[in-house]
Amino acid sequence: MMNGDIMNRVGAVTCITLFTLQLLLVLLSWMISSAQTDSTLHSLLSGEGVRWMVGSFATSLSNPIGAYLLLCIVAWGTASKAQIHHAMADALRRRHLTYRQRFALRMSVITAVIMVALWLYLILAPQPVLLSAIGEWVPSSFSRGMIPVLAFIITAVSLVYGSFSGMFSSLADAYKALWHGPKVAAPIVPIYILVVMLLSSLEFVFC
Repeated sequence: MMNGDIMNRVGAVTCITLFTLQLLLVLLSWMISSAQTDSTLHSLLSGEGVRWMVGSFATSLSNPIGAYLLLCIVAWGTASKAQIHHAMADALRRRHLTYRQRFALRMSVITAVIMVALWLYLILAPQPVLLSAIGEWVPSSFSRGMIPVLAFIITAVSLVYGSFSGMFSSLADAYKALWHGPKVAAPIVPIYILVVMLLSSLEFVFC
């Protein structure tokens, strides 16, 4: 309970700080643009600024970073509930694992190898479908999809381990593992929204 209270206090102070910075940016952009009519800064209180704030709110939140963060949180939560990291650590330290844990690790490794092999095939094949039209790695579907693919592989491998090791005794347990990460990370959502809006506002004002 104490840790939760501390987290809530820290989150509240962080949100207030970010909101205050947002207000200061709004006032600063208006003051500079009013005092210097030839300034290249964009005022957030001008007609253009108000239209931008209202019209681009959802667009700013839907940037790829948010999607990457969500996928990574899901992967982390699933791996955490499956406890695959504990089994891997014990295996590397040559600690005793039950037969079921060893079998689950083998199945997880097989799953990871198959998925990585398929991914590499789509990159290294004679006509790689994940590279750009001229064969470049960046920018391409490969570079844009690297984080989502890795998160998906971690999630899938964790589900396989959890199922074979007995950590997930039913489909409900597996599904619960998928939203464990977002549940734990829920307190950072307001902070994320305010950070994205502040960064987007800074980009609008100064660019």
